[in-house]
Amino acid sequence: MKRPIFYGWFLVALTLFLQSIGVGTTLYMYSVIASAIGTDMPSARSVLMLGSTGMLVVGAMLSPFVGRLLDRHPMKWIIIGGGVALGVGFVLLGFSTRIWHVVLCYVLFMGVGLTALGSVVASTLLARWFTRYRGLAIGISALGTQFGGFAYTPMLAALIEAQDWRVAVMVMGVVILILVPIAAYLWVIDYPAEKHLEPDGEPAPEALPEAARRQAEAPAHPDDGLPVHKLMVQRNFIILFIFAGSLGGMVNSAVIANLSLFATDLGESVTRGAFLVSLLAFIGLFTSPLTGWLGDRINIKVVAMGLTLLMAVASLLYSVADSYPWLLIATLFQGMAGGGFFPLWALLVARLYHLSVYGQIMGTTAVAAFGGAAIGPVFAGWLFDLTDSYRLVFLIFLVQLLLVTALVMLLRPRDR
Repeated sequence: MKRPIFYGWFLVALTLFLQSIGVGTTLYMYSVIASAIGTDMPSARSVLMLGSTGMLVVGAMLSPFVGRLLDRHPMKWIIIGGGVALGVGFVLLGFSTRIWHVVLCYVLFMGVGLTALGSVVASTLLARWFTRYRGLAIGISALGTQFGGFAYTPMLAALIEAQDWRVAVMVMGVVILILVPIAAYLWVIDYPAEKHLEPDGEPAPEALPEAARRQAEAPAHPDDGLPVHKLMVQRNFIILFIFAGSLGGMVNSAVIANLSLFATDLGESVTRGAFLVSLLAFIGLFTSPLTGWLGDRINIKVVAMGLTLLMAVASLLYSVADSYPWLLIATLFQGMAGGGFFPLWALLVARLYHLSVYGQIMGTTAVAAFGGAAIGPVFAGWLFDLTDSYRLVFLIFLVQLLLVTALVMLLRPRDR
């Protein structure tokens, strides 16, 4: 008799959708919305960016709190709360008459939605449902971030052109208010046991051979049962915090925010600059599941070091790029590294810590990822203003990434 499709794979598709909403409508759409708002309410470029920066700062502040909630309370209610906050935020955004109204909407509402519908929640749920295929599942789910940028941004732009930016964001808010709470309430299930299943769809414990049962009853890892504040002073956590803040936070966000400008500074058109952004996201569609798949099969430290070195190569190429073809090559390397960051980060947490504290560790290390993402573009812009070039920015990033590569060698993963 053919076995039914494991419910965990359905949750992979669901979290892909939720991340496409949470990340796609906030980070990827921000430049489109800000451009329309800037036309309606003329403001300095730095003021327009306050909404995005404030949203990321709020994400950094909320992530540890959300992580603790995930380990203690039903996940569906956290997702529903995030969906309601995000939907209400976009509806209120449509009524904005001052630029500070816009900033408040992103800080008070979109920051909550981004955190509750983003990577911390998705990876915590999937880590409970998968063991052998955990990296692949998280990697596929992470495609939602790129999918949201590809699919929803053109829809929003078309609606803005056909109607008005206020109508567009209010329609988007109402759709989110309807879809996200319904999907979370009906289909989010925290643990396989709630459906009488085991991770990966394996047989129930009583049906396992005696040898497997003895292995399951083996003594726990020495760190199991330690409070999170004690885990946070250990070597693994410190390295993981630096890894998240450097790759997924500071370096990747600085590239995404400035990538189109790299091309226009060389005299290229805005269209050719936008193509670099699309190429970056497109490469990520392939490297995200591939990184997760590799993490399931080979030494996780090797995969992590490979990603940091790929991003280091990208920084080196960006620092010397003096033509558009060189920018294309650098972006290929950046896309491979940036697209693989999230599944690798989530899988590293699973390899370093027990599932009972997974949400809290993910949430706490997300402080580094969100904080770095908020600082990276500002840091790059500041150095550009001082030197009239991005070369120094990328040389600093290169040194930083080489140091992170060396630190990754010191990680001590748990046994599978």
